Amino acid sequence: MANKIAIITGASSGIGERLTIDLVQQGNAVIMLARRKEVMEATIKRENFSEKQAIAISCDVSDYEKFDAAVKEGLEHFRKVFNEDLVLDLFVNNSGVMPLGPVSEMSVEDYTTMVNVNVLGVMHGLRIASKLMIPNKTGTIVNVSSIAGRKPFPNHAFYNATKYGVHGMTEGARHELRTNNIRVIIVAPGAVQTNLLKESNTDDTVNGYKSWLQQCGGEMLRSEDVSSAILYAYNAPQRVTIREIVMAGITQDDV
Repeated sequence: MANKIAIITGASSGIGERLTIDLVQQGNAVIMLARRKEVMEATIKRENFSEKQAIAISCDVSDYEKFDAAVKEGLEHFRKVFNEDLVLDLFVNNSGVMPLGPVSEMSVEDYTTMVNVNVLGVMHGLRIASKLMIPNKTGTIVNVSSIAGRKPFPNHAFYNATKYGVHGMTEGARHELRTNNIRVIIVAPGAVQTNLLKESNTDDTVNGYKSWLQQCGGEMLRSEDVSSAILYAYNAPQRVTIREIVMAGITQDDV
């Protein structure tokens, strides 16, 4: 893994933060992308990562030009500190937002933002990653989706739509990129202990979600569980594509 670059979106907290730490510990150099640069920098400082291990760059994945520029900035950083061109070996599309609510009550602003981040953001990431990996004829792209991309849940209709979209584009990209020795993997967790639910949701929606979760078992995954699953797929031999990982807390039954 020495000097192989990994790029993670949504790296400021939750799954993205945990995956950053785990990848650095196994020898990857990590480009951390998210809106909150100061939070990522705090992680780098807390973990005592050097400039050869991680860099934090503010990024809006819904804006292709800004996303592409952030990736180029990160690659240039490691090119300078290592004094050589390094291979982009792993690209993880992990950014996401999850405003929930009935279809008749969801705001246009909320579901438009959700489509821009959850769908267009992943499309942008796939395009950026593939353009960098195809010349090297190697690489792994992981799209972090959700069990909500496989079945509906209460107040999830528009969120379901974005995650079904991620599943569809992952299948298509895998078929297209396999001839370039590029693996495309989807990881679909159930409920995870992250900050995702707190954004753009009313107290009633949050309480309803928690009540539903208790009804179907209540056990939530932790960020380290999802990170371990991603690493399992990534660390498999390049000839092996673990196409999809579906996971949930052991007592979560409604999945």
